[in-house]
Amino acid sequence: MSVKSSQPRHSRSGNSPKQGSRISAIAAVALSCVGILIIMLSLTKLAGDDDVFWHLATGRWIVENYAIPHQDVFGHPYPGQEWLPTGWLWDVSTYLLYSTTNSYLPLQLLPAAVWLCIFTMLAIVMLRKNVSAPITIVILLLTLVTSFGRMRPRPLIISLLGIVLIWFLFLSFRSNWSSLKSLYVLPPIFLIWSNVHLGVIEGLATFFMIVLIEHVYALAYRKFASQKSYPFHPLNSHDIKTLWFILAISVVAVCITPFGYSTFLYVYQHTNASTLQTIKEWQPPFSGTIPDTAVLWGYEAMLFLGIVSALYLIRKKDPYQVVMYVVFGTYSLRAIRFVADFAMMTAVGTALGFQYIVDRSPFALRKWLQGSVALYLLIAFMLVTMFSIPGDNFFRDRFRYNNHFGLGIDDNIYSLPLIEFLRKNHVSGKVFNQMELGGLLLWERPDEKDFHDSRILGDSIAKEYVSILLMQPGFRDKLEKYGIDYMVLHPLDLLVSPAAMQSTVISYCSTHRETWKLVYWDDRGLVYLKNVEKFKPVIDEYEYRVLHPYLVALEKRTLDSLYARLPGSFDQELERKIRQDPGGFFTAMCLAAARHFKGTY
Repeated sequence: MSVKSSQPRHSRSGNSPKQGSRISAIAAVALSCVGILIIMLSLTKLAGDDDVFWHLATGRWIVENYAIPHQDVFGHPYPGQEWLPTGWLWDVSTYLLYSTTNSYLPLQLLPAAVWLCIFTMLAIVMLRKNVSAPITIVILLLTLVTSFGRMRPRPLIISLLGIVLIWFLFLSFRSNWSSLKSLYVLPPIFLIWSNVHLGVIEGLATFFMIVLIEHVYALAYRKFASQKSYPFHPLNSHDIKTLWFILAISVVAVCITPFGYSTFLYVYQHTNASTLQTIKEWQPPFSGTIPDTAVLWGYEAMLFLGIVSALYLIRKKDPYQVVMYVVFGTYSLRAIRFVADFAMMTAVGTALGFQYIVDRSPFALRKWLQGSVALYLLIAFMLVTMFSIPGDNFFRDRFRYNNHFGLGIDDNIYSLPLIEFLRKNHVSGKVFNQMELGGLLLWERPDEKDFHDSRILGDSIAKEYVSILLMQPGFRDKLEKYGIDYMVLHPLDLLVSPAAMQSTVISYCSTHRETWKLVYWDDRGLVYLKNVEKFKPVIDEYEYRVLHPYLVALEKRTLDSLYARLPGSFDQELERKIRQDPGGFFTAMCLAAARHFKGTY
């Protein structure tokens, strides 16, 4: 990230920066530390994101069938349901990355590559606009913290890269670092982007906003202002026409998808689904439902600095940065999902405003904030953070960052032994699964269909899922209607409050043991089989007749009664549980029950 901080002598922006200065060696080291930190934060185990797996499963389906589906091919309850995999190019690309190496490593390196590109572009612009290296790094780190939640292998990262690239190319052209011809790269980028992620609409809107600002600015400048009144020279009419032409080609490029105009109807229906309001990332950042995490801290800091910087930029009559604050700030207040967009698109303006304040501070403070001491402190902070990331507690406790450093699937979240149990015992049929497991089941068991996953297929489908999961009136009839013969449930919240089992279908299965047989369970998953002939061999070998987590946690009297009748079964099941999950939360509860019964173990 070693970058010249000089600009051409005659800038369209009217700046007159210092010529020929380069960043110091210590600044280069500090910027390199930012890059290493980005890589380490990106290399986290796949967890808490069902999207990753159904995207892989979709890519595999497309490659194997040489077709792009227009209807749901993964869920068994809703045959013929409309579903357009609008990110089909991402799905195929990531599946090929996985299949060529038979490893998740390339997929997990992809966010690191994307974020390195994003932060390199932001750093280049800041340094070329004469923002000092310490201030540049502080703003980059705040942007990084605000973007924690987006550092996963999802197609959304391509949209974040896209909007920053548009902004970078425009600022480069407007500052005379590149020519107008460089913007001709945008139409082919939009063509690819529109088949990767629907965030292309945000990118197109950003480009339109930039072109409109240029047009309005030129009209206002020529009509009302002298050259001394406004800081920037307007573009000539030929350049403005060229911008509109590039925008028009980009609009055409965005429309070139396998689904044509249906893509935009589909995205409209998708964004208006009430189901989105139940998903945490679609809720407003200050709604009270978002946990107080480092992402929220970073966002609040960027908002505060942004307000101060916007006042400076208004004074400087910089329409581009001010509009970015207004548009992306308003956008970010709609949902926590968009705070990363705000942080990245306002980072340059925030850095300029911060630099303006520092430049007018007392000399001693200004020298300290922009000198080597500040860089050494920043490097020390980043090194401590880097060394703490692989640990289990330090980094996550202080930054409330829940991802685990490493490669592969996170076994703190997903039960891979559960998946292996299903595969080994050929458990198949019509499943009812919790949404969080849907994508993983599709990916790991390609011949099976799921009940629900994180694809937003419609409000009615989501309501059917919730009605069964939470045992709402009529849920038993729905189990029969959909022919459910086994359940795969995901009880992560039960580690915090086992009583939560009372409000889910877990309690129904655990209290109707003649119909639903528990054959596998650990802290991350449970498998119930319906007591039917095809499952008899599995039930005979693996049924838990006494040791149900629901009974251990909540039905002590029933557990006492079962132990009195079947002490041998309890002992065998406990030994099996200790072998299978020796350090498990529920295993500890089972051991406590054993001590209650016999004073042993």
